[in-house]
Formats: sequence, C-alpha cells, structure tokens
Amino acid sequence: MSERLVLAAGLALIITLVLSPFLIPVLRILKFGQNVRDDGPKRHLKKAGTPTMGGIIFLVGIIVSALVTAEQPTSLEMVTLVGITLGYGLIGFVDDFIKVVMHRSLGLRAYQKLIGQFSLAFILMWVSIHWLGRGTDIAIPFTSIHLELGWFYYVLVALVIVLMTNAVNLTDGLDGLAAGSTMVAGVAYVVIALLAAIHGVAVLAHETDMAVFAAALVGGTLGFLRFNTYPARIFMGDTGSLALGGALASLAVLTKSEFVFIVIGGLFAVEALSVILQVISFQIGGSFVDREKMLSYILDSYPYPIAFVDCDHVIRYLNKRAEYHYYQERGYRDLIGKSIFDCHQNPKSVEMIKSVVEQLKNHANEVFLKVSPRNERIYIVPVRDENGDLIGYFERFEMNLQK
Repeated sequence: MSERLVLAAGLALIITLVLSPFLIPVLRILKFGQNVRDDGPKRHLKKAGTPTMGGIIFLVGIIVSALVTAEQPTSLEMVTLVGITLGYGLIGFVDDFIKVVMHRSLGLRAYQKLIGQFSLAFILMWVSIHWLGRGTDIAIPFTSIHLELGWFYYVLVALVIVLMTNAVNLTDGLDGLAAGSTMVAGVAYVVIALLAAIHGVAVLAHETDMAVFAAALVGGTLGFLRFNTYPARIFMGDTGSLALGGALASLAVLTKSEFVFIVIGGLFAVEALSVILQVISFQIGGSFVDREKMLSYILDSYPYPIAFVDCDHVIRYLNKRAEYHYYQERGYRDLIGKSIFDCHQNPKSVEMIKSVVEQLKNHANEVFLKVSPRNERIYIVPVRDENGDLIGYFERFEMNLQK
C-alpha cells in the first residue's frame, strides 16, 4: 500500500513539473492573464498579466496519477472523487474564462456559482449516503460518539462543503498559499483515508484508493508550488482553487470526517470568516473596516505615485509618493477633489486618458500602458462595482528607478 501512495504522489508531481514549463508560455500567448483587484494589497498590483487557469496543469497530474495507481480506478469512490473534483473545477474554469477571455471582470454571478456548488454538494452526499451506505451521522473526533442528523445532515454538510470550497478559493490571493495549504490537508487525508479503511468506514480493500487520491493531491500541489510560490509564474485561478476545494470536500464526506474537515481546513475557514465579516461590515457602514483608511493605506504603501480617480476624472485619493512627483509644485493634497487633468500639462496625455477611460467603460483594455519620453510608465487600471461597471480608475506612475 505504501508503495502505491508514494507512486501516486510521485507521478502527480512529475506530471505537473513536466507540463508546467510547456503550458505556462501557451497560457501567456493566449493572454490568459490574471486580472487583479485594484483595491487589494499593493503587492498584488504587480501580478496583472501573470498566466492564470493553471489549475488545469495539476488537475491533469492528480487525476491521471490517481487513476493509474489506484487498485480499482473504476470503483464508485474513485469515480465520485474524480467527478466532484472535475465538477468544481469546471465551475472555476467557466468563471475564469468569462473573466479572462470575455473580459467580464466578475466572472460568473455569485448565485450562478452557488447553484453549481450546492448541486455538486448534494450529489456528493446522495452518492455517499444512498449508494455507498455512509449514513447521515457525524463522528466527533477522538470519541466514539456519532451524532445522527437525519435530513439535517444534507443542510449542514452542504453548507460546510460550499463554505470550505469557497474558502480555498479565497486563499488563492497569496502566492503559494492555496496550493501549500491544500498539500498539508492532503497529507492529513492520506492518514484519515487509511484509518477509515482500517476502522470499517471503507468496507472493501480497494476503497483505500481514497488514500491514493489524497496522495496524488499532495504530489500535484507540490509540483505546482514550484511555479506558484513568490514571485509566481502562474496562478491556479478559480479552475484550480475550486477543484482543490471540491477534492478535499469529497474526501471529507467519503471518509466520514466532515467535522475534522473544518479543523484541517482551519486556514481556509479563517480566511472565509474574515472575508464574510468584511463584507458585512462594508454593508452596514464599516464598523469593523474603515474603507477610506484601508484605501489610503494601500495607496500610501505603494512604491510609486498613484491616484484614484472617479469616472468624472476627479481625484479622490493620492498617495504620499505623489507629493514628490507630478504634484509637487501644486501641493498634492490641494488637488484632491479637482480634475486629474490639472496634473497633466501635456494635451496628448489628457486625450490619452480620456480615450482609455472610454475603452474601459466598454470593458476593453483592462490595463493600459503608456511609455513617456522620460522613460516613465503610466498605468490606468479600472475599478469596477459588483455589476462590472466602471466606477473609477487608478492612475499610477512607474519611473525608471535605475536612474
């Protein structure tokens, strides 16, 4: 058994390492580049254009490895694991495709993703309960207690699956975090799957193939980390992060470790809770998060002059570095509330900005680059609302720091 686990992890690792150098340039040529939220951390602004949808790479490695090394690759457990993982990955792929190819920054609507995610969660539980006889009870860790939940099992576990799957998706905001955290969780599920087989949750010998799948998950994510750690050469996108969440959720349900799933995915749960609290606080007026202070912090920590401008071209925020650049002669704080064109003496620059913003309103040119004669770059990056409509833009200057 140990040989198959090592083989599964090793094969997934090798496949991912071999495919990545070939597919990263292909994704770059296809312009499947990362769209970065402009209200995020300053370090994320440099990620724009990095190839995304890289989850396809390690998904190939994980699934091929699991099917090749499994004792019974056509068993219902293995088919369920692969099917649910691919199902969540497909939701992520459609979301990425809409964002990257169709240039609709928000991708799938929230309700569309939730319908797909809950549907897959109920399919997973139905197979587990009615076809595999896993039952509707939840085991309390380190005890012999099993709580029989009946129909409420569907509600509770579906919520846990969808929450944790999206939590994995949220942790993809930092280089290597989602892949690294999933790798650790995968190691835990190798052990859990083996214990499940030993203690009778898996009643057939070949059902230890769940441990093989978990081992392949470890190998695939480890291989992807080679290209996803800072500075990332590729991102997994929703294609990868939702697939990983679906894989972990499937392992949790099929090994009857739903409660442990929350503990193992503690990092994912904390991330999800943080985002939920911030969204709620934004909606009720900012009791936990002060939006203006947050934006000011982001802008002031950025290493180049940067301004946030609304759709009427009125300056709303300027960072401190702007004081020493274009705005130094005017008193940069005095420019807040005035037109951005007060900062540009060159008529060509004014016309360029007007033209680019009109293109942004039509969802064209997510990022615009202008190289000036003084070897300075002006980036204009859109800021959109929840409906994808333009509400303003960042104008930032990147100077030649070698001079």
